[in-house]
Amino acid sequence: MATERSEVLRRRILNLIAGLSPGEKLPAERALGEQFGVARETLRRTLDDLAEEGYLDRRQGIGTFVTRPKLTQSFRVQSFTEDMRARRMSSSSKLLSHRRRMAGARIASRLQISPGDEVVTLRRLRFADGEPMALENVSMPTSLLPDFDAEKLGDSSLYATLFREYGIDIVAGTQTMEATVTDVEESAILEVAPLSPAILVDRVTWTASGQRVESVRSIYRGDRYKIQVDLSGAQRPMEATWMSPTDANRPLPRI
Repeated sequence: MATERSEVLRRRILNLIAGLSPGEKLPAERALGEQFGVARETLRRTLDDLAEEGYLDRRQGIGTFVTRPKLTQSFRVQSFTEDMRARRMSSSSKLLSHRRRMAGARIASRLQISPGDEVVTLRRLRFADGEPMALENVSMPTSLLPDFDAEKLGDSSLYATLFREYGIDIVAGTQTMEATVTDVEESAILEVAPLSPAILVDRVTWTASGQRVESVRSIYRGDRYKIQVDLSGAQRPMEATWMSPTDANRPLPRI
């Protein structure tokens, strides 16, 4: 019975949150307890649980505020466009720059080409429901894409375009993630305050034959993503996933 009452209280608070905007403050605990007819300790446990899940921001001595649910990510290869479609969110992109240049030592090493080989580089800002989500910098060997026109890419998935136009099917990759903060330029583009928390993702992908296709450096907004690492026993490998309160096991956005 206690569990059932707790679930009812949880749903009622979630309904209250749904009617508020991110950043709005919830009524005081005393008022909420009277409104829902529950003991203050029961209310606090539920509020703490919802804060842990990312729905609320509990600030001691100040109050409880509504937050935006963070997006869930996993590590399957899937385009940003497909990922947003699965979430029933609209995706769009803005091409900030593109050019052809020599790969240089770092990109050449990642793509397993010569430093003097030419690559096409794209810088795109990715949106979900019109909100800036990620700033992505991509480099690809032009030998694979001799007539690639970045201007025609628009809001299309890069992976879908590569498969449709060039028969390139990206099936695997490797990536690293680390905490960082946005610099002045990144902050302006992502519409966050300077030195805001962010997640830096470095990724290399390849085809089934092992052909390296892209080297990507992405900056994801830290206020819209979080990382959870699930630890398992000695007989099972550790699994790392990006979790959210509302949308579990979604793939990492790809361009």
